[in-house]
Amino acid sequence: MAIQSGLLGSLLTTTGGIIALCSTIIIFVLYIIVFAIAIYCERRDRRDEKAPDGEEIQEFVDKFNL
Repeated sequence: MAIQSGLLGSLLTTTGGIIALCSTIIIFVLYIIVFAIAIYCERRDRRDEKAPDGEEIQEFVDKFNL
């Protein structure tokens, strides 16, 4: 059996497989962290927005009510 060289050969070894698996897990965890931060920032932005008063909503409804 010939030993393959290059990236595929290194991934087929035990050490290469472990490194590839750890790298994949680290990238996945970083993706989840960035995704959670993005959701938190979006919710914080929405929370800071001021909701219109009841009178403003009623004026809007009256204006566009057919």
